[in-house]
Amino acid sequence: LLEMLAQTNTAARISIPAGDGIGEISIVRGHLASASFGALVGPDAVLTLLEGARGRFSIAQEERTSPLPAGAQPVRALLFERAWLEDETKKLSASVPAEDSALEPAGGSDPSGSVASRVPWSRVLEAIRIRPGVVAEELPALLSLAPARLRLALALLIESGSIRVRPIRSATSGEGRLSRLLSDLLL
Repeated sequence: LLEMLAQTNTAARISIPAGDGIGEISIVRGHLASASFGALVGPDAVLTLLEGARGRFSIAQEERTSPLPAGAQPVRALLFERAWLEDETKKLSASVPAEDSALEPAGGSDPSGSVASRVPWSRVLEAIRIRPGVVAEELPALLSLAPARLRLALALLIESGSIRVRPIRSATSGEGRLSRLLSDLLL
């Protein structure tokens, strides 16, 4: 749907139920004009909705004659970013922590390279330094960051030795964690 709208010279607003909330994406002339989902805005909201939304949505064509907001990102670039995040995270899948893992700073070096330059690892590392022992699933809401970006940042930080993982026991199973995460973002 986003690809189709990106190819048209139209303006549309998409409402997408996900988790316990509704996300909104506004596209104008193939660019992301605005997006929101809970505490997330812009590209992070879109990336989160692409990950967690399934099934229903509504779309309304809009009359939009005003110019695009400054820095409006092409929708295609966002879709490519989503695919890139998935590919890079798969390459580092052994270093992606479980959602119920406690994270602590360690003495390793900062991540480097072309992948690290495109991921907000420094924000994630700072949050872990401020809150040692923070559980991985708490970070998206804490940082207003799409889970896909967070997973890759955490994998890079673990690979570089900047953080370490201390698994903790969870009373809940893996099922429904993404739904709880999306619900947390809405609070």
